[in-house]
Amino acid sequence: MLNKPTQIALACALLCHVSSQVIAQTESELNPIVVSASKYDQLGVDIPAGVTVITRKQIQDFGVLTINEAIMKIGGVMGRPSAYGGAEYNLDLGGYGATASSNMVVVLDGIRLTDPDQGEVRISGIPIDQIEKIEILYGSNSVLYGESATGGVIHITTNRKSDQQPKLNYFLGLGSNNTTDSKANFTYGFNGISLNTYGSYRESDNHRQNFHDRTHSGGFNLDVDRGSIKLGLTLREEVIDARMPGSITVTAFEQNPYQIRPAKINDWARIRDFNSAAYAQINTSYGLLNFKTGDRRRDLTANSEGYLSTYDINGRYSDINIKNSYVYSDYEVTTLVGADYSDWQRIQVSGNADSIARAVYLKSELASMKAKTRFNFGYRTESIIRNSVDASLKNHLNAWEFGLIQPLDKGFSPYTKIAKSYRMPNVDDCFFDPNNNYRCTSLSARPQYSTDYELGLKYLNKSSRINFRYVQSDIEDLIGYNSYENSNTNLGNARNYLYQLDGAYVLNNKINFSYMYKHIRTEFVDGQFTGKKVPLVPGNSAAFNMHYRLDNKHSVAYGINYFDSRKPDGDLRNQFSMPAYSTSDLRYVYQEKHHSYGLSINNIFDKKYYSYGIPSGGQVFVYPERGRTMMFHLRSHF
Repeated sequence: MLNKPTQIALACALLCHVSSQVIAQTESELNPIVVSASKYDQLGVDIPAGVTVITRKQIQDFGVLTINEAIMKIGGVMGRPSAYGGAEYNLDLGGYGATASSNMVVVLDGIRLTDPDQGEVRISGIPIDQIEKIEILYGSNSVLYGESATGGVIHITTNRKSDQQPKLNYFLGLGSNNTTDSKANFTYGFNGISLNTYGSYRESDNHRQNFHDRTHSGGFNLDVDRGSIKLGLTLREEVIDARMPGSITVTAFEQNPYQIRPAKINDWARIRDFNSAAYAQINTSYGLLNFKTGDRRRDLTANSEGYLSTYDINGRYSDINIKNSYVYSDYEVTTLVGADYSDWQRIQVSGNADSIARAVYLKSELASMKAKTRFNFGYRTESIIRNSVDASLKNHLNAWEFGLIQPLDKGFSPYTKIAKSYRMPNVDDCFFDPNNNYRCTSLSARPQYSTDYELGLKYLNKSSRINFRYVQSDIEDLIGYNSYENSNTNLGNARNYLYQLDGAYVLNNKINFSYMYKHIRTEFVDGQFTGKKVPLVPGNSAAFNMHYRLDNKHSVAYGINYFDSRKPDGDLRNQFSMPAYSTSDLRYVYQEKHHSYGLSINNIFDKKYYSYGIPSGGQVFVYPERGRTMMFHLRSHF
């Protein structure tokens, strides 16, 4: 009997075969996708690496309401609920489990959002209607994105273009658990100037006692296009007020998955994020010059079981690079040379922390115009200084990558890549000395390195897109929390094996679908946990989404996600196990000229499950996920 993810993979393969039989009779909607995460525009089929792109059309077809939902439900990425409630999830691109957020970089319109602490990157408040595309780059990407880009990069691009006529769009949703969700945005363009403003408000009781959350967000983009010169300015603010019900034991979950942990009845958090960013793009005689800079402020106040904690974060990130292309004999050479700088501080009563990073990088591509072979090379050198209370750390780190892709006949392009990336201990990766009032007295002494060996195959024709990749990652000095020693430290060396198959298909002008299947195994290869699996990493995961347009007015979307069993957070000796789960979602939309009406049902079979757990005192404490929820929405545009 085949297991569930294998059945899903075989079903997808069958659909691939069916689609190949009808390609000649269908009109394509799958054109080559332009990827911006390379810091200059490239076709996805030209990049020798695993890349998944979630398009605006997929977001609209499959009816996801937040960026997190798009990445999890369409991209098939594992997500765990935020400790601060609301609609936020912490994402794991694969293989790092509890430290996933410290091994991944999130970028919004070219500006890095990932901080050098263990705080989360909140992206659910960015209106989904503003999103142009979401690019997921898997594996080592430190050459362009530096420290922490060991597991991959999530690059979010918003729509910054406006028509000459003013347009107003709004969304109103009403759903289960007293949920209301409203969004509006206004766009207007004239004489090369584009203005895009938006605001949103979400409020919900969610699915547990003391789990109410309220989120306000708003902002605007102003862009100026003068041909050889492009300029832009962005301001964005989000305020979240959330209650926190805490974790409960597995026994309590089985009795009533929606109950609260009694000690958490008065827990709450308030978070305010303010972001500003600017960019300039100038076409010079030396190449295309790009400059981007961003400034971020975050204020957090939280009450946990009567203990009040506050901190303020100030972060700045700047990047400047120049791209040039020229032809030599039969070859086209593209070079990107750049430098980036970040300066970050966290101010709190228990002790301040700061980090400064400076880096220069080079990426070059050599393409044969006859054979179509593309060879990539990249190198980065970075200096990082970190301080946390009584501890400090300074390192100089290097990353590199080599890639080769060879287009063949009939749309096939095999590729290979080898890359080395790194991660510094963040300011929270420290040992808290109980004899020194639990102050941070030392940071993990050694940086973490990862060397990835990747083989892949890409396929693209007018109606089909398929990506297959196999990766072996050798992780040196994996940084994590050792619950048995009560410290953040280097846990030892680990090895990650990954197989991934994903694709998108247009069967005809009514039906299209996407899918992803991933098999992953990450285990320690030396040290006290040799042979043990890294916690929170599911062995198999799969996602399948189908959109069916009945006619010009009616459409239906269906999606299913599956995640295999895994060890709970901190269970380095593999003594416990969290059960596998699958969820299904259904969406119906009735479309008119200026309005659409929809009904979304998430977790339609009311699966009781949890995606995160942590052992304590011989038990596993878990955070229950939502059961069946429904939302009716109205969307209008003028």
